[in-house]
Amino acid sequence: MRNQIVCNCNGVSKREIEAVVKGGHYLLPEVIRCTGAAGSCGRCRPLIEEIIADYLMKQQTFQTVINWSGND
Repeated sequence: MRNQIVCNCNGVSKREIEAVVKGGHYLLPEVIRCTGAAGSCGRCRPLIEEIIADYLMKQQTFQTVINWSGND
C-alpha cells in the first residue's frame, strides 16, 4: 500500500517519503530533514532505508550513490 503510514510519531506516509526520494534526496538524513520521518523515536528508520534502497535499485543508481557517499 503506497499511502501507508511509515512514521507513526510524525504521521509521515510512504507516499511522502517516495516523493522526497524521487525529488533527489537519496540519503537518510535528507529524507528525515525533508519529511520529519524518524525525527522522533527513530523506529521507522529501517523502513525508510528500505524505501530509499527499493527506489534506487529500480533506478539502477544504487552503486553510484554508494560511491558518492564514500561507502564503497
